Amino acid sequence: MRKLNNNNSKGSILVETLIAFSILILIINTFFMCRSYYFKETINQEDSIKETLFLEALKNEIYYNQSFEDWELTCNKEYYIENEYIKMDFIKHKNILEIMKEESQIKKPYIKINTIKTEDILEVNIIFIKEYSSKKIKLYKGNY
Repeated sequence: MRKLNNNNSKGSILVETLIAFSILILIINTFFMCRSYYFKETINQEDSIKETLFLEALKNEIYYNQSFEDWELTCNKEYYIENEYIKMDFIKHKNILEIMKEESQIKKPYIKINTIKTEDILEVNIIFIKEYSSKKIKLYKGNY
């Protein structure tokens, strides 16, 4: 009798070990998937913060450091800022009018700037265009 019982338990130990090993692999896989998703979201959040800070710096540069007459020349045209210029250093050390181009065949991400004049007020639309989304800022600059 003992021999029959021992023969049945040998196969069940192997099956139990395989099931335990499969469950362990599923738990470890879930852990690493969650961890990689967290790091991906962290990187996306950092990129979003950098983009927002750049747009805020661009808005402030246009509003406070550019003259009404300079921006009046850009009315009713679309200008673009290429991806290579979307860095804080270019805002601090270069004139915005130098890095803006009229070409529309630019790889994403880029910034599109459109200025509309109504009487003595300029409406400046700044659109940050990425692969799957965009952010828009509208500001008004007056001649005072």
